[in-house]
Amino acid sequence: IILALLTLAPARASAQRDEGLDLARLCVHESGWTHPADCAAIYAVAVHGAERTGSTWHSYLGAYARRFAARSVRRAWIYRLDADGSDPRAAISWHAYRPRWLAILAAARAAIGAPAVCDATDWGSAADYRRRAMQGRRFRVVACGDTRGIYSVRGAR
Repeated sequence: IILALLTLAPARASAQRDEGLDLARLCVHESGWTHPADCAAIYAVAVHGAERTGSTWHSYLGAYARRFAARSVRRAWIYRLDADGSDPRAAISWHAYRPRWLAILAAARAAIGAPAVCDATDWGSAADYRRRAMQGRRFRVVACGDTRGIYSVRGAR
Protein backbone atom coordinates (compact mmCIF):
# COMPACT_ATOMS: atom_id res chain seq x y z
CA ILE A 1 0.00 0.00 0.00
CA ILE A 2 2.83 2.42 0.82
CA LEU A 3 4.49 1.67 -2.51
CA ALA A 4 1.21 2.43 -4.30
CA LEU A 5 0.90 5.78 -2.51
CA LEU A 6 4.47 6.73 -3.38
CA THR A 7 3.90 6.03 -7.05
CA LEU A 8 0.78 8.24 -7.09
CA ALA A 9 2.49 11.23 -5.48
CA PRO A 10 4.46 12.31 -8.59
CA ALA A 11 1.34 11.96 -10.75
CA ARG A 12 -0.60 14.32 -8.48
CA ALA A 13 2.27 16.81 -8.39
CA SER A 14 2.60 16.84 -12.17
CA ALA A 15 -1.16 17.27 -12.56
CA GLN A 16 -0.98 20.61 -10.73
CA ARG A 17 -1.30 23.63 -12.97
CA ASP A 18 1.87 25.64 -13.54
CA GLU A 19 0.43 29.14 -13.16
CA GLY A 20 3.76 30.76 -14.02
CA LEU A 21 3.84 28.86 -17.31
CA ASP A 22 0.25 29.90 -18.07
CA LEU A 23 1.07 33.55 -17.38
CA ALA A 24 4.27 33.41 -19.45
CA ARG A 25 2.43 31.93 -22.44
CA LEU A 26 -0.17 34.69 -22.20
CA CYS A 27 2.61 37.28 -22.00
CA VAL A 28 4.16 36.02 -25.24
CA HIS A 29 0.75 35.95 -26.89
CA GLU A 30 -0.08 39.51 -25.80
CA SER A 31 3.31 41.22 -25.94
CA GLY A 32 5.74 39.14 -27.95
CA TRP A 33 9.27 38.16 -26.99
CA THR A 34 10.88 41.44 -25.95
CA HIS A 35 8.87 42.79 -23.01
CA PRO A 36 9.05 40.53 -19.95
CA ALA A 37 7.67 43.41 -17.83
CA ASP A 38 4.28 42.80 -19.40
CA CYS A 39 4.03 39.65 -17.28
CA ALA A 40 3.95 41.67 -14.04
CA ALA A 41 1.50 44.16 -15.56
CA ILE A 42 -0.85 41.43 -16.76
CA TYR A 43 -0.58 39.79 -13.36
CA ALA A 44 -1.53 43.14 -11.76
CA VAL A 45 -4.67 43.30 -13.92
CA ALA A 46 -5.54 39.76 -12.83
CA VAL A 47 -4.94 40.51 -9.14
CA HIS A 48 -7.14 43.61 -9.23
CA GLY A 49 -9.82 41.74 -11.15
CA ALA A 50 -9.74 38.90 -8.66
CA GLU A 51 -10.16 41.38 -5.80
CA ARG A 52 -13.23 42.89 -7.51
CA THR A 53 -14.85 39.54 -8.33
CA GLY A 54 -13.82 37.45 -5.34
CA SER A 55 -12.02 34.91 -7.50
CA THR A 56 -8.39 33.87 -7.79
CA TRP A 57 -6.07 35.82 -10.05
CA HIS A 58 -5.60 32.74 -12.24
CA SER A 59 -9.32 32.12 -12.74
CA TYR A 60 -9.91 35.84 -13.36
CA LEU A 61 -7.24 35.76 -16.06
CA GLY A 62 -9.06 32.86 -17.72
CA ALA A 63 -12.29 34.88 -17.73
CA TYR A 64 -10.56 38.06 -18.95
CA ALA A 65 -8.63 36.35 -21.75
CA ARG A 66 -11.36 33.88 -22.73
CA ARG A 67 -10.11 33.01 -26.23
CA PHE A 68 -6.62 32.39 -24.90
CA ALA A 69 -7.91 30.26 -22.01
CA ALA A 70 -10.08 28.29 -24.44
CA ARG A 71 -6.98 27.67 -26.57
CA SER A 72 -8.61 29.20 -29.60
CA VAL A 73 -5.97 31.70 -30.68
CA ARG A 74 -4.39 31.42 -34.13
CA ARG A 75 -0.85 30.82 -32.91
CA ALA A 76 -1.46 27.41 -31.33
CA TRP A 77 2.29 26.87 -30.89
CA ILE A 78 2.08 29.25 -27.89
CA TYR A 79 0.51 26.40 -25.93
CA ARG A 80 3.54 24.21 -26.73
CA LEU A 81 5.91 26.58 -24.91
CA ASP A 82 7.05 24.64 -21.87
CA ALA A 83 8.99 25.03 -18.65
CA ASP A 84 12.05 23.26 -20.08
CA GLY A 85 12.35 25.65 -23.02
CA SER A 86 11.83 22.89 -25.59
CA ASP A 87 11.32 23.93 -29.21
CA PRO A 88 7.58 24.62 -29.66
CA ARG A 89 7.87 23.94 -33.41
CA ALA A 90 6.73 27.44 -34.28
CA ALA A 91 8.69 27.86 -37.52
CA ILE A 92 11.10 30.26 -35.81
CA SER A 93 14.80 29.97 -35.10
CA TRP A 94 14.32 28.51 -31.62
CA HIS A 95 17.97 28.82 -30.56
CA ALA A 96 17.53 32.62 -30.85
CA TYR A 97 14.17 32.70 -29.06
CA ARG A 98 14.78 30.18 -26.28
CA PRO A 99 16.67 32.65 -24.02
CA ARG A 100 13.86 35.19 -24.51
CA TRP A 101 11.27 32.57 -23.58
CA LEU A 102 13.16 31.57 -20.45
CA ALA A 103 13.44 35.25 -19.43
CA ILE A 104 9.70 35.73 -19.89
CA LEU A 105 8.98 32.55 -17.93
CA ALA A 106 11.24 33.78 -15.11
CA ALA A 107 9.52 37.19 -15.13
CA ALA A 108 6.09 35.57 -14.97
CA ARG A 109 7.07 33.35 -12.08
CA ALA A 110 8.63 36.31 -10.24
CA ALA A 111 5.45 38.36 -10.67
CA ILE A 112 3.21 35.76 -9.05
CA GLY A 113 2.75 36.55 -5.39
CA ALA A 114 4.67 39.83 -5.60
CA PRO A 115 2.89 43.13 -4.97
CA ALA A 116 1.08 44.45 -8.05
CA VAL A 117 3.35 46.75 -10.07
CA CYS A 118 0.47 49.11 -10.88
CA ASP A 119 -3.24 49.62 -10.33
CA ALA A 120 -4.26 48.55 -13.86
CA THR A 121 -7.61 46.88 -14.43
CA ASP A 122 -7.28 46.38 -18.20
CA TRP A 123 -4.69 45.97 -20.91
CA GLY A 124 -4.70 46.30 -24.67
CA SER A 125 -3.02 47.69 -27.73
CA ALA A 126 -3.21 51.24 -29.08
CA ALA A 127 -6.01 50.09 -31.42
CA ASP A 128 -7.94 48.63 -28.47
CA TYR A 129 -7.73 51.94 -26.63
CA ARG A 130 -8.77 53.99 -29.67
CA ARG A 131 -11.81 51.71 -30.00
CA ARG A 132 -12.63 52.07 -26.28
CA ALA A 133 -12.39 55.86 -26.52
CA MET A 134 -14.64 55.93 -29.61
CA GLN A 135 -17.17 53.83 -27.68
CA GLY A 136 -17.15 56.47 -24.93
CA ARG A 137 -15.62 54.12 -22.39
CA ARG A 138 -13.80 55.96 -19.63
CA PHE A 139 -10.32 54.93 -18.55
CA ARG A 140 -7.04 56.33 -17.31
CA VAL A 141 -3.79 54.96 -18.75
CA VAL A 142 -1.28 53.97 -16.05
CA ALA A 143 2.43 53.17 -16.15
CA CYS A 144 3.27 49.55 -15.34
CA GLY A 145 6.93 49.44 -16.33
CA ASP A 146 8.72 48.89 -19.63
CA THR A 147 5.74 47.24 -21.32
CA ARG A 148 4.62 46.80 -24.89
CA GLY A 149 0.96 46.73 -23.94
CA ILE A 150 -1.03 49.68 -22.68
CA TYR A 151 -2.52 49.37 -19.19
CA SER A 152 -5.38 51.36 -17.70
CA VAL A 153 -7.79 51.80 -14.85
CA ARG A 154 -11.48 51.65 -15.69
CA GLY A 155 -13.84 54.55 -15.23
CA ALA A 156 -11.34 57.37 -14.79
CA ARG A 157 -10.18 60.05 -17.21
